[in-house]
Amino acid sequence: IAKEPVDRYRQTLTYTDAFLAALDKEVARLGLRANTVFCAVGDHGEAFGEHGRLGHDLMGFDEAMHVPWVMGGPAQIVPGTRISHPVSSIDVAPTLLGLLGFRTEDQGFDGLDVLGPVPSGRKVYFSCWANDGPAGFLLGSVKYVYHGSSAEVTLCELSGDPGEQVPVEPAPQQAEAIARDVLAWRRGTLFRPAQVPRGRVVVFDEWLCKWGARDSIARYRGPY
Repeated sequence: IAKEPVDRYRQTLTYTDAFLAALDKEVARLGLRANTVFCAVGDHGEAFGEHGRLGHDLMGFDEAMHVPWVMGGPAQIVPGTRISHPVSSIDVAPTLLGLLGFRTEDQGFDGLDVLGPVPSGRKVYFSCWANDGPAGFLLGSVKYVYHGSSAEVTLCELSGDPGEQVPVEPAPQQAEAIARDVLAWRRGTLFRPAQVPRGRVVVFDEWLCKWGARDSIARYRGPY
């Protein structure tokens, strides 16, 4: 029986949950749980029409951005613990290193060990991969979004509007300040490869590498 996309997606989630449960059980059976850090992190979410869009590309809404991060293992991870404040994928590395006994506070990581103290006024930035896609930051329960395609700024109070259905346009002066903040952060995160741009280059006969405004990208053009 053909199923709707959202039903197929739910089936995928159910399968993934069962797989992780089986893997955790096997780690315990092998006697490795006491000295094994178990970590599973999502890549991206998926939209199913919440804002009139399907997929996950060029979206700054939580249905595309909000992903699971599940950890288990040593005693520092208390079963049932939930972290409710905003965190980012840049926090994964320092958090895991902290569990392994490393001190990461002074090592230049962009992220933080989220199992330790996290500043209450921390901005958690996000961005789509394209220049004209949405980018912004979360500060507490408020999400500030700069829309690259229109140069507009909106904000949402997620505690009262978790579905992001009623975005608010800030005053012009505040909008300009938010846009400057987001654009300055995004410019500082651009990946700038050391190679000299040479236009389109064919690598290994089947991979195309081309240079864009943000970075270099590669795309497979052969059969799968």
